[in-house]
Parts: sequence; structure tokens; C-alpha cells
Amino acid sequence: MNKVDLEYHDTTSSVSVKTVKNSLKAGSSSPVRVKRETADIENLIALIESSHPGISAPMVMHCASLLKNAIVQTLSRGTAVNVMGLGSLYPCVRVDNDGKEELSVRFTPSAEIKQTMKNACIHVNLVNESISSLKCLSEARNNADQNTVPCRSLVRLSGRAIRIAGNNADAGIYFIPESSYYEGWKVPEKAWIHIAQHSLSDNRPSLLEFYLPTEVTHGRYRIALITYSAAKGACINKSPRTVELKDTVTVV
Repeated sequence: MNKVDLEYHDTTSSVSVKTVKNSLKAGSSSPVRVKRETADIENLIALIESSHPGISAPMVMHCASLLKNAIVQTLSRGTAVNVMGLGSLYPCVRVDNDGKEELSVRFTPSAEIKQTMKNACIHVNLVNESISSLKCLSEARNNADQNTVPCRSLVRLSGRAIRIAGNNADAGIYFIPESSYYEGWKVPEKAWIHIAQHSLSDNRPSLLEFYLPTEVTHGRYRIALITYSAAKGACINKSPRTVELKDTVTVV
């Protein structure tokens, strides 16, 4: 091994973070999607070579490969590894509801790395976006009057990426009644009228169809939904997505 062709790429570009606001519950956390550059081992060796002229890049590559193999062997014996002060790699086990065991590995960064990242000069591009959106509520058989529907009628809620999914008890559609006693929309969650996934006669990314329950009486409501479905495809997220209809709905 006499020569290793390496090319150094500048990885100091900014980090792009997209947050999805949880507008239903005040003070709740928002799921985020982070886009960043990733440096591989060749990038790192090229960086060392550029700042230390005369160093043997092939030898560094060879030593890095030996170090990786030693770490893998140590982990496979069930021993945690402190990776040169960067943090600890350690084996762990997951047990599902059926008692099936699955071995995995986790990484815990060191205090030094955490402090380094706190002081890092990384520009973060923060963009707020909404994955889902609600358009309107209308009567299924006569959608002429948007956001005005009769009691106990079959209705359709249209929008984008609104399919209800997930086995969590909080997933579904919520009718939040307007109440002067609670100063407008400030109604406690116990007063929210929940329509669960199993009550939907149609459950698509662009349309939800269901009968208004008897609890939804005459009055004005805010509509919100909670879903664990991914924005695309049939995947289920661990964190919920929430979205609400901007306009109020009148039940007559």
C-alpha cells in the first residue's frame, strides 16, 4: 500500500434544521429534521494530511482500520469502549413484548465533546414548516357550505397529509368547543371531543370521513388532529404530528 488517493472536502457548511410546530398543545416539543454534511474517514485523513505535511496517509488509513477492527471485536465481547475521549460505545439489549431479545449498540458523547459542541461556531438555518394542513370541514352529501355542518351528519375533513395512524390513544380528530366560561378557546383537554381512528369510515392522506358524534352539539368548534403517520408513505412515527383548522366550524 504505497499510495492512497484522498481529497479533502470542506465540511464547515451550515446545518439546516426544519421544525414542525406543535400548535395543539402549548409548551410541547416540536419534532425536527436536521440536514448536515457528513465527513468520512478519507475526509478526516485528508484533513490531517493537509495540516501535517509529510505524514503518511496510507499508514494513518492502515492504523484507522486496525483501530476499527479492535473496537468491533471488543464490542462483540460485550465490553464498552471509550473511543479516545470522544465518548463511549456500549452494547445494549432490547426486549419486545414477546420477549424477543435484540442486541444493539449505543453511543454516549463525553463531557468534553458536549462542551465543544456548546461552544462550536456552527450557523444553523432554522426553518419552520407545516407538514400537514387542514382545508375545511363539509357535509359529505352536500359540501356547498364549508365549515357549517348539521348535527350527527356524515362529514368530510379535507387537507394534506392528514391520515390518522398509530395505536396511541391520543391519535384522532378533536372538536374543541368554544366556551365563554373558559374565555374563548381556552378549554381544558377533558372537554375536547375525541373521534378515534376506528370511527372513521374513510381515512386517506387528503380526506377523513366520519359521522359527527352526539357529543358534538350546536355551536362553534375548533378542529385539530393528532396523527403518528409519516408525511409520506405508510410509516409510523414515534412522535405525533398535530395540526388544526384555521377557521372555526359551526354545527347547526
